Amino acid sequence: MGGVSDQLQIRFLDVGLKGTAATKEYAMKEAAKLQAKTAESKVMEQPKPFTPGITKAMVRQHAFELYRDKLKAGGSLTLQDWVLAEKDLDKMRDTGELAER
Repeated sequence: MGGVSDQLQIRFLDVGLKGTAATKEYAMKEAAKLQAKTAESKVMEQPKPFTPGITKAMVRQHAFELYRDKLKAGGSLTLQDWVLAEKDLDKMRDTGELAER
């Protein structure tokens, strides 16, 4: 499976840069950026909801509905996924869509 260095090599081949010290320094900086982005999207347990009146069970059910395809493919939910599910659920509750279900 391709790693960060494979992705960077492809980028450099696209622009025609090879083997210079500046290129290697650039590659190290880009690799650090990619690793930082990956670290931000780590999988985690469901956090406690911050919206009053919404329970963990409500958010969990809504998240499973929103991310059904991602979960079937063996993926897991990140903090951003959980927060988005809660915000969407809160918006649905405010607009009255939740009562119709």
